[in-house]
This record gives sequence, C-alpha cells and structure tokens, in this order.
Amino acid sequence: MKMQINSRGNARFKRWLQLLNSRGVHKHQQFLMFGERVVREILHTQPDRCLELIYPVLWANDLSVPETVTHHCLEGPLFKELDVFGTKTPIAVCRTPEIVDWNQKEAPQGLELLCPLGDPKNVGAVVRTCQALGVQKVILLKEAASPFHPASTRSASGAVLNVEFVKGPSIHDLNHDQILTTLVAMDVSGKNLTTYRWPKHVRLLIGEEGEGLPESSAAEKVAIPMTKGTSSLNAAVAAGMAMYAYRVQHKL
Repeated sequence: MKMQINSRGNARFKRWLQLLNSRGVHKHQQFLMFGERVVREILHTQPDRCLELIYPVLWANDLSVPETVTHHCLEGPLFKELDVFGTKTPIAVCRTPEIVDWNQKEAPQGLELLCPLGDPKNVGAVVRTCQALGVQKVILLKEAASPFHPASTRSASGAVLNVEFVKGPSIHDLNHDQILTTLVAMDVSGKNLTTYRWPKHVRLLIGEEGEGLPESSAAEKVAIPMTKGTSSLNAAVAAGMAMYAYRVQHKL
C-alpha cells in the first residue's frame, strides 16, 4: 500500500521525526535505516524487520518490498527534513529488537564486548567492527548511547541487525569477581597488546571517551603501543585494534 504525505502535522511524520533521537527510538521501539544499499539488504535478508518505507516524491520505486510494508511518499521538504544524511534514497522504518538484561553469571562465548561509549557514531563504528570480526554479543553499559540512534545505525551500516545486544550495569559497577575473572580492559598502563595472550572466551571492556576506565577498575589491562606524545586513540579505533589482536590468535 502506498500513501502520500504532504503535511508536517501528519501523525506518522511526527513519529518519524521523533525517531531521529534516542528518546523517540525508545518510546516507539522503532528506528530508521538510511542508505540505498543497506535498505535493499534489509529487504532482501530480513524483510520481517521492516515496517515502513519512506520515499522521496520523485523516487522510481524498484525495490522488492513485502506486502506487509507500507510505502509512504513524502514531498521534497518533508523528506529532506527526515533525510538528515542527505542520501536522497528510501528510508526504512524498522522495529528494534528486544534487549534483555545481561546475565552476569553466564560465561562468555568467544569474544564479547562491553561498551560504555556515549557517542552514537562510535557505538555504530564498534558494532560494525564486531560484525566483521565475529563478535556476536555487545553488552551496552548504562553510559552507552543507543545503537539504534540514526548516527549509530548510519555508522554501523546495517550491522545493528546482526549483533546481539544486552543491557549491562554502569562501567563503575564491574568490580565483582564474577565479572573480573573474564574481563580484559584497554588502558595505557596495561600489558603490551602485541604480545598479550588472549583467553579464547573473554570480555573486552573499552574505557569511556575522554575519561577512560574508572580508577577503581581491577580488571586485567592491555595497552596499544604508541609513539611518544600520543596519549590516546579514538575509542572505536582502539577497540577495533584489540578485537583484531584477539582474532589473530583465535581465527574466525
């Protein structure tokens, strides 16, 4: 079914605008996916996740879309308001998966990631690397931005649909023995990443942007060797290097 929307007062349009921020994503349990390649991939591999498609008025519709998905055609100014990345291609409205609480007593399976990153672009970048390197579970700490914020889904390029998310505690509440025995954290005072021997089943903790790890953290630590005068790396970049170092020792 195809519908044309011409007014900012339309209830659907108002809902879509709310999906441009984390509060709206949480309220409606829906999120937006941008980019023609990603939207085509969702429709091909996970069509049940897609609820609606939003087209610019002059778009030639050549997408293969299930009958259950409603099509909405927007006038130029309305579509431009939603198309915050300027893709000029259809936007998919998808349902968010249920994110359950993390069972801290459960042993890790392979490499898992604990993420406290507050910048949604960094969350998306980390999730994309997780998918590429076979990290199937991401534990979202309380400090973390929503992986379904538009900046995150854009940065992740579809990977948010292929990684399992669970809700964890604050980064400041990771100090009991049940967690510490399976935890490796990134910190400049840690062991050299290039020679560190990774356990096969382990969880990797990234520090918060700017703040790093809490001073009280008793986790085992690894560090990336860097040139003199370099104090830190982007958190998503550092996490990617650590995940790659793990994968060198434990092949996909």
